[in-house]
Amino acid sequence: METLNKPAILRRCRERFADTLLKAATSQGIRLPELLQALSDAAGATFDELSGIRNRREFEAKRSLTASRISLVHPEDMDLTVALINLSQKLTDRAERSLSSLHLRFMTLLEQDDADVAQLPIGPDAVCAALREMLDHDAMRGPGRLSFPAQAETALSNSLAELYVELDKLLEDAGVEQKSLLRTAGERAPFGGPGLERAAYNGSTVDGAAPLDAGPGIPGPLGALRSALWSRSASTGGDGPRAGIDPTLASAIADRVLGWLTEKQRDATAAGALNVGELNLLLPPASAVSLDALGRAFDVVLADARLCPALRPVLASLRVPLFKAALIAPGFLADATHPARQCLDALLGLAMSIDPRETESYAIVRSLREQSADFVAHFDRDLTAFEGFRGQLDALAAQHMATAVSRATALIPLAEREVRREQARRRAAQAVRALTVGDVPEPVRDFLEQLWVRVLATVLQTQGEKSPQWMQGLATADRLIWSMQPKTEPAARAELVAALPPLLEQLRQGLTLIGMPEAMREQVLNRFVAFHSAALRGRGMEDIAGFGIPRLAPPRVDTVTEHPGLRLVRLQPDAEAEPRAPDWIAALKVGDWLDIKLPDGSGARTRVAWLAGQARTLLVTHPHGDFAAIFPLRWLITQAQRGDAAGVPTSQVLEQAAAEAARRL
Repeated sequence: METLNKPAILRRCRERFADTLLKAATSQGIRLPELLQALSDAAGATFDELSGIRNRREFEAKRSLTASRISLVHPEDMDLTVALINLSQKLTDRAERSLSSLHLRFMTLLEQDDADVAQLPIGPDAVCAALREMLDHDAMRGPGRLSFPAQAETALSNSLAELYVELDKLLEDAGVEQKSLLRTAGERAPFGGPGLERAAYNGSTVDGAAPLDAGPGIPGPLGALRSALWSRSASTGGDGPRAGIDPTLASAIADRVLGWLTEKQRDATAAGALNVGELNLLLPPASAVSLDALGRAFDVVLADARLCPALRPVLASLRVPLFKAALIAPGFLADATHPARQCLDALLGLAMSIDPRETESYAIVRSLREQSADFVAHFDRDLTAFEGFRGQLDALAAQHMATAVSRATALIPLAEREVRREQARRRAAQAVRALTVGDVPEPVRDFLEQLWVRVLATVLQTQGEKSPQWMQGLATADRLIWSMQPKTEPAARAELVAALPPLLEQLRQGLTLIGMPEAMREQVLNRFVAFHSAALRGRGMEDIAGFGIPRLAPPRVDTVTEHPGLRLVRLQPDAEAEPRAPDWIAALKVGDWLDIKLPDGSGARTRVAWLAGQARTLLVTHPHGDFAAIFPLRWLITQAQRGDAAGVPTSQVLEQAAAEAARRL
């Protein structure tokens, strides 16, 4: 494998990006050397600019979004602007999976902690920016200029697919890993808080200390906790590592300890109050410290506010059988395939997926209590008993999931409809950001970003991107920007006077389309009188008050008669860039669990049943009852910022608890 450093990798990617665009352009009949040179130069310049941007904030400050880079707000270029915006979106949709992987590797390569996929130096946005330069070349003027984006779509899509696979493999072979969207150990939120992330382990440390000896065969946070307890015992004058005792005596002591634990196991009260520290002087140090680590981690789980209260006694009753398993088979905690470890993971995963609001009336809670009680009553020292208990847990988990899964199947068509709504919003927002690049007067920017974006989203959803209504909506916005600019020449003033009546009528029709009340609509339109008067006098807008446009309405929760319990969370379109998703949201996938609170006050622990990648829409369902919700990802981000949404981990639960227990030492 060829060893490449960062400059060499970037140079290779830059060359292959330009070559790919040239190949696609040539396949579509572009032969003139000056056009091919313009495309090659633009591809390289775009790659260099985007490679030099380190984070999303810098990117947005430079307004280097594709929509801004490929937009020229002149009426004669509007059709081409729209065609390139559409091409960018289609290329993104087609390459969604490979783009995601490549974007994360480029984040690592460029040392970015926070980057939008639009920043990818070889992404669809960069492609369209380079194409714009070629299409604006004097040699490209003619009827083929406007049709080229649609004509080249298939060739570009196929060429980019090959390029992305090739470069993803190049980066992987060069050791460039995908950027983790999960927090590092130094960024972890307190256990049980709304910002809890899945722990990232690489020979775990405790509170930033040097890596600890994970102990014999126990990796990750549990091993780190065990090592910390071992070190603390030695440093405080405890027994720590001490010489072994006679094996026969050690075996007899262990047998007696197991018998004592069995007595505690039969007494629920005694089992819950058991302090394994009492065994420190009886057991070999390694066993005593392992039990202490397991007990501390388990206590963190039991105290977790997200755990269903009805299940706390169930989990508490299983502490003693697990202590016995740790004495009988010391390596079970390190062996993911051991029946006792698999049983423990299945138990904790199922417990964390159950809504805290559930009571014993829920069949799963009731069955789990009964089956756990039966296991505790009969378990002695045969660890194969965990296999049978694991089978029961798996059956309960399947039963728990059945309602949520079947409910989701029936709701997917509705979710797809909401996806189209969200796609229209995103495309409209992208178009408005493209139109408002540069020195656009603040009042008109406010109007377009707060009101006209809603008009564009409605038109796009109902009429489609190829409709004359969509083109007219963009042209009206472009013409409005032109109308607000100072007119110093008589010809320009005359043109503005002639253009105002039809322009205002188009604005009136658009605002009517989104249901704006007549009084409010006329109030907004009347404000244009002052702006246009200033433009006719050749003055700027600095001293004129804005529109006073009302801010966006709060999220709306709709219901569907045919699907009782379903909530549709709908937001007004707006032109603001989507806020950065917290790490746990960025990593969401089907099967993950969320605690959410809806704007109408309802809420539940729900399972992600379906999500659309680029459309950024989720469908979540509840395993008990008919509660379900469909909402845009941007709404979930807002709820998380308010503390009204949080991820609920159902895997590696013990490891996360062990990491928290170590931090509390």
